[in-house]
Amino acid sequence: MMRSMTGYGHAEEIIAGGRLAVELKSVNHRFLEVSIRIPKEWNRFESAIRKVVSTNVSRGKVDVFVRIDGSYKTSQLAINQQLIDQFEEAFNELKGNYAVTDTFPLAQILLSDQVTSIEEREIDDPELTDKLLACVSKATLDLVTMRENEGQELSAVLKTGATRVKALNRELHTYADDVHRHYTDKIIKRMRAIGSDIDESRILQEAALYAEKADVTEEITRIDSHLVQFDEIIQSDEPIGRKLDFVLQELNREVNTIGSKASVKEMSKLVVDMKAELEKLREQIQNIE
Repeated sequence: MMRSMTGYGHAEEIIAGGRLAVELKSVNHRFLEVSIRIPKEWNRFESAIRKVVSTNVSRGKVDVFVRIDGSYKTSQLAINQQLIDQFEEAFNELKGNYAVTDTFPLAQILLSDQVTSIEEREIDDPELTDKLLACVSKATLDLVTMRENEGQELSAVLKTGATRVKALNRELHTYADDVHRHYTDKIIKRMRAIGSDIDESRILQEAALYAEKADVTEEITRIDSHLVQFDEIIQSDEPIGRKLDFVLQELNREVNTIGSKASVKEMSKLVVDMKAELEKLREQIQNIE
């Protein structure tokens, strides 16, 4: 199924401490570029997230946002027991050397920042990795669904545009068949204008020479062939953006060649119309995966 490169995906998952939310936004890009914004404490998951996205998306610039609503950390009191033991040992030594009757001032020592501190630790959720990657997978599939829906709309637009190009090419064919007569009439008019005797065999010879140089039958045939290929590619379930872009370049090449050969006014107008239609197709193809 044809996919657009523009889309949005969202998914949420409950984890210990809060709610995990994943958002994906994508726009057109020549290749696949995945940018991940995630809490720095979870940087270790970047590679796995990138793999999930790249498995489902082949082209486009994809921004991944991982957000935690709530707290995924818990505060915990940390006591430096070793330092307390050293304080007590020093206190007892002083008490033995001096006439000290006080008891060990544990309460005061615990007020020291060197002895006690508050540490933040991640809430222990043994399923955190699975939940995170499952959430990323759901958001990615949501993104893909939107890209496929837009792709269906693009497919209809491309088919309509290709049909217009086919119609214009058929019109070109009718004028192309008339090129020889056009040059014959043109040469006769010129010879009459200068008052020359009309040599029918020479006129036919000259007309044939000009008609051969201006013959666009091959180009018209190749355009028909490229359009058949264009239709076949649109029906493909694989990523087709690059293929369509290549075929469009070939179509433009043939139309430009016809434009350089065309000497009939009506043909020149048709070439201009075809170029306009091909440009519309190009703009749409730029957003196809």
